[in-house]
Amino acid sequence: SVRLPDDQALGGRGTIDITPDGAFMVYEGHGADGESQLWIRRWALLDATPIAQTAGARAPAVSPSGTEVAFYRNDSLLVVHLGTGATRTAASRTGAGSPRWSADSRWLYRGNTEGAYRTPSRRGPVDTLVTGLNVWHAEPLPGGIGMVYAVLRGGEDFRIDALDFRSGETTVLV
Repeated sequence: SVRLPDDQALGGRGTIDITPDGAFMVYEGHGADGESQLWIRRWALLDATPIAQTAGARAPAVSPSGTEVAFYRNDSLLVVHLGTGATRTAASRTGAGSPRWSADSRWLYRGNTEGAYRTPSRRGPVDTLVTGLNVWHAEPLPGGIGMVYAVLRGGEDFRIDALDFRSGETTVLV
């Protein structure tokens, strides 16, 4: 368990992401002005610290290298470099969702009420992967061969689908 002091507590939706190597976590907490703010909690340190340039941020996703964090602010998908604090826009007018990184950090996957998308992490044209479905948690598969995602079908009724990028076929898993 991790104890977070009141001034570093989870906030907003309370979303967190842990680095692939387990060295630290990034989470959505409270900012100084009452807005959400991303925080980093390194296990070797006693306290979490706010991540610069992330006021108003939500839904953090740490890159496979642990050097960058993707997040949403307003209606844009942004990426902040943890070493330099430099922030860039990966996509504008994206809607909601939880971003997930590809293993090679080239792509950010996300779902929303209209479908699932793949966005270059360094900005570029957005690929529409699934349309007409309320997609949650679009998770890329190893090797870039496809993705697994949850489809909300009304109320709390979910199903889990897999999309094969090579064939374009979708399989209902559960």
